[in-house]
Amino acid sequence: MEAITILSRNRKAVRIKEISEFLGVSKPSANAAMKSLADKGLVIHEKYGHIYLTEKGMRLGNSIYAKHEMLLSFLVDILCVPKEIAIKDACKLEHGMSNITMENFSVFVSFIKNSDIDSRSIIDLFKSYKGTDTDK
Repeated sequence: MEAITILSRNRKAVRIKEISEFLGVSKPSANAAMKSLADKGLVIHEKYGHIYLTEKGMRLGNSIYAKHEMLLSFLVDILCVPKEIAIKDACKLEHGMSNITMENFSVFVSFIKNSDIDSRSIIDLFKSYKGTDTDK
């Protein structure tokens, strides 16, 4: 869902080839996943053609993507994890967290980034504590 959401950001539809390349899976694997998503009412998959997100699919895809971006931001901006590693870790985390944990996690990230406390100082103190004075 996340891959389709990302790929369809600038256009209405995507193709199996694009999804398989994006995910690094075979076309038959991507095709089987699309059948499953179509059966759940999340995509419309034209035979040998385009794949469109349904309204339900757009809501789910956008939700998954937002979780991924929030986790990525936390890992990179707050924990100072290198972006290449953080991208992979964010994918793993988003699929394993309960909705309650994700909601509280999201509120915490928002608090750190937007509260009256000097979040930059906290992050700089953390970097110093862990022995990283520069961004990687």
